Amino acid sequence: MTRVFVGSFLEGEEREILARFLAEENEKLKPDQVSSIRSVKPEKLHITWQFLGELNQNELLNLKEKLLALEGPLSESAKFPFSITYDYAEAWPSTQARVIVARPRVESETLTALAKLLREALAPHSRADAAVERNIVFKPHVTLYRLRQACDEAVAAIISDFQPFEQTISAIHLVESHLQCMQEGSYASTYRSLLQLSPSNAGAVSKAPYQDLLN
Repeated sequence: MTRVFVGSFLEGEEREILARFLAEENEKLKPDQVSSIRSVKPEKLHITWQFLGELNQNELLNLKEKLLALEGPLSESAKFPFSITYDYAEAWPSTQARVIVARPRVESETLTALAKLLREALAPHSRADAAVERNIVFKPHVTLYRLRQACDEAVAAIISDFQPFEQTISAIHLVESHLQCMQEGSYASTYRSLLQLSPSNAGAVSKAPYQDLLN
């Protein structure tokens, strides 16, 4: 079984800008907070279009074929590349937060149309837990921090310091996410791109530029 999602990674200068913000915030953490809150590695920063859960090999093959068939509709629904502006941060859930995410206050027509196309096409392939709201309802976000335990003071400081940033969407990846238990309640993940769609280049290529990236 392979745990997968469809997403787009931050790259280039946009990723560097956000990486600098995370590094600055990490420097502000108190010694007793460091073990409780962990920033996402810059190369793993991404927006998730759809989390799909664990698929077997036949399901994965069908999913790849569906994504390849979407290249034309994707080019028609959105003018690639396009940008998303993330202008505020919040903690999820609001009590006993587990992550800090960046979100856009305004979803452009392009963003909405692309997400709708992808999620409707991928819905028959999803094995994700329907009880988790974001698996069913699209909430555009980039995860910045993961929390092992409550750390309200650090969370409030990061949200207060948050600086808006942009993400240019030029490629869409089918990503394998392998979870490895490091210690009780703590996991590290490895990402591997199984398929990359590049509508702006009118081409789809099967490659893995995001192999072995530990969170």
